[in-house]
Amino acid sequence: GTSAEQRIDLAGLDLDAPALRDQAPAAALFTERARRQVRRFEPDEHVDRICRLVGGLPLAIELAARWTSSMTTAQIADRLADDVGLLVTDAPDVPQRQRTMAGVLDAAWSRLGPAQAELAAGLSSFVGGVDLTAAHDVCGASPLDLQQLVARSMLSWLPAGRLEMHELIRQHAAARLGRTRRDELIAVHSNHFLARLIDGLETFVGSDPAALITSLDADFDNIV
Repeated sequence: GTSAEQRIDLAGLDLDAPALRDQAPAAALFTERARRQVRRFEPDEHVDRICRLVGGLPLAIELAARWTSSMTTAQIADRLADDVGLLVTDAPDVPQRQRTMAGVLDAAWSRLGPAQAELAAGLSSFVGGVDLTAAHDVCGASPLDLQQLVARSMLSWLPAGRLEMHELIRQHAAARLGRTRRDELIAVHSNHFLARLIDGLETFVGSDPAALITSLDADFDNIV
């Protein structure tokens, strides 16, 4: 919980329920913390939305749940959709460095070396995950570079060799980009995926259209 000093793991809890009648781990944590604020709190569909908005991040869930004493879950979800600045508390039982989500992310960022910070900021240009080829072509990242960011909880591995940056981390990293660097990344990112689309069309009219569909589906958020 947030009531004692701890190492913050910047990875999310599972957002899906293991069985039809069970709560997902992320929603269960929200419910347990909300009942510390409102004893008879009952979860609803907005709890799942809240957990998804923060990517299942435990500290973010706990900070959001503290608002149930003064806001409905629908109001919390609507506010979070517009401003993650809601993830803050002045509760005396919470260590100072964990009272804002931004403070936790700042602390994690401060442990990165200059090159790692630059790479993490660059990788914020990808939405919905990135594969090794795109990370290299757009940001110049090697597999070792990426693994170092995984070790520092900036990235996590997905199936099929893809990597994902937690949405809150991605927003924080994107804010570190200067306008010039952001414009450069947009251009390189666009050119990379345009080239993949052109190459993919040759596959589509060739012998393996299913491979193109699978590839496009994985990078749909990056392409659009």
